[in-house]
Amino acid sequence: MPKKPLKKPALPPGARRDFFDAMQAMVREAGNPPTVKLGQQVGYSHQAVYKALTGPNMPSEQITTVIAHWFGAEEAVATALDLWRRAVAEQQGSARVNSTVDPASLPEKSAEQPTRKPADRSTDTSGTIVPAPPTPYGWRDAGLSAREREVLVAWVHSDSKTQVGRQLYLSIGTVNTHVTRIRSKYAAVGRPANTKAALVARAFQDGLVELDEV
Repeated sequence: MPKKPLKKPALPPGARRDFFDAMQAMVREAGNPPTVKLGQQVGYSHQAVYKALTGPNMPSEQITTVIAHWFGAEEAVATALDLWRRAVAEQQGSARVNSTVDPASLPEKSAEQPTRKPADRSTDTSGTIVPAPPTPYGWRDAGLSAREREVLVAWVHSDSKTQVGRQLYLSIGTVNTHVTRIRSKYAAVGRPANTKAALVARAFQDGLVELDEV
């Protein structure tokens, strides 16, 4: 059976498009495995996997969880479910959707279980989140954590994610998870970065690298 390319969902900018963009980014970063193979790995039909990755209707929380877990263990699941809740809330026109999947029930995917770091945000005395200041060139800050900035800079200067992993002592799965989260954070502030060239541009715009380094 020929490999069917993933189509972009016909959705306006918003939480649902961010969700499908992030899910498809996971697939690309893993080398674009065919949905038939992915379905076999996660226990769903390839049709169900294809629909979960392309929309336009939101997939179930369960299939979102198992697909994200297959690509990157706990941190990928946390990122995917955060985007999923926002997207489902947008689709339903509600403010919040609670998760029903217990991450502890998922099978082991990787021995390395990275700790999810909070985004670089501060709070005022009332506990309200205070947005980070603009970047050096006036762009909206994506709120990357220190580790995410480190991975982004290493990726800018590297030829492969394997090289990034060796430099930072991370597994390729963890590197992929960080890159997926970085893309999602940029997309959330209206600065999509679906290619490496776009990520290089974002790193330059945010003052993380100099022009003569890229």
